[in-house]
Amino acid sequence: MNTGNTTGMSTAGSGGFLTREKQLSDVEKRINECEKDLGKLCEDFSGFARKTARLRDKGDTLAEDLLHAADHEHKTGKQSLQQTAQFLSLIQDYRQTEIERLEHKVVQPLQDYKKHCKQAKNDLKATLNAYKQEKNQHKKVEQLGTKEQNINSVSKAQSDLRKTKAEADKHAKVLDQGCHTFEERRVADMRQILHDFVHIEMMFHAKALEIYTSMYRAVDVFDVEQDLEEFRQSIRPPGVLLTTEDSSEMSNVTSRSNAAASASEKRRGGEDEDNEEEGDEYSTEDGEDEEEDEESYEDDETTAEPTHNSRK
Repeated sequence: MNTGNTTGMSTAGSGGFLTREKQLSDVEKRINECEKDLGKLCEDFSGFARKTARLRDKGDTLAEDLLHAADHEHKTGKQSLQQTAQFLSLIQDYRQTEIERLEHKVVQPLQDYKKHCKQAKNDLKATLNAYKQEKNQHKKVEQLGTKEQNINSVSKAQSDLRKTKAEADKHAKVLDQGCHTFEERRVADMRQILHDFVHIEMMFHAKALEIYTSMYRAVDVFDVEQDLEEFRQSIRPPGVLLTTEDSSEMSNVTSRSNAAASASEKRRGGEDEDNEEEGDEYSTEDGEDEEEDEESYEDDETTAEPTHNSRK
């Protein structure tokens, strides 16, 4: 009877152990995969932050060099380079904020999973040890069942088996709860980490685009023609406003202008004389026309009298 019960426990126990071992193997595999994936992501995000920090340093260097170059530019070029350097330096300030947020909201939570995975492994190890003790105790009970042993020995072995089984079940429950908590936290944290990463990058690039727009306008301040004229003035000897070539060209232009002005005055003088002669002719003709008008007016009055008498 005892042998039969022991054999039944052995068959059920063997199947139970195989199922538990498969379950624990799957849990261990999942923990190792999470640890590997999260560790790689932590390394990648850390590298992203480090590269961004290097880009920030290069941006600061570029801003300093632009300011240095501005000291050797002309008026509009100097103003344009100074403003460009200021805007570029401002972008690096926002990039520094981006780096700090990445380290705090992305890299650090991923680094914490090294500790979480270690705790999950410890729980798994404790459960495995409890299952091994239960399995060994189960084998001991099976061996006692196949031999002629006293009842006290079998009873004690079965009592120890129940204790180890209870301990194994306790660890299994702890492991199950731990795995559920670990996976729930991992999924929620992964979503939050990605959300924070995208939000941080969006905020930085939106602000950078705004500053780059102002920087583009600052570049438009650069007036090439004005700076070239300033350069021409700067390379001329003191007290000399124009070069020899410029002076001869300006003399030719002045001569042509004076000649044109003289010809214009002559034309205006000739037109004035013609206008005076035409005015005298017009005055003579007007006098003759007035005499003719007076004579015709007297003739009209003479012809008009009969008509007036007849209407009376």
